[in-house]
Amino acid sequence: MFKLDAIRIATIAALGALSVLWGAVWAESSPSKGAAATLEVKVLEVQPTTGNEALYRMEVISVLRSSIRVKPGDSIRVRSRLAGPEAPDQGLKPRGWIGIAYLNRS
Repeated sequence: MFKLDAIRIATIAALGALSVLWGAVWAESSPSKGAAATLEVKVLEVQPTTGNEALYRMEVISVLRSSIRVKPGDSIRVRSRLAGPEAPDQGLKPRGWIGIAYLNRS
């Protein structure tokens, strides 16, 4: 009886872990459709502009996917549209912020 319960619990835990990982992979890959580059970056400087845009100076930490010529250690300038109150986590990124940036060419 104990072995059967242990196997059942282990199976449910493994399926739960796989579903969480699958959701994380899907969420990570969904915004990158059509992006010219997917980079891990660190914000070095932030300049809010008029309206809902900001200019960033970022350091490239790693290149996850790119069709443009960029390598780790490069300093890039990025113009970003800020989201409204419906997406507060997509607002102005502070200096020192590290994360994934999906860049379009313009």
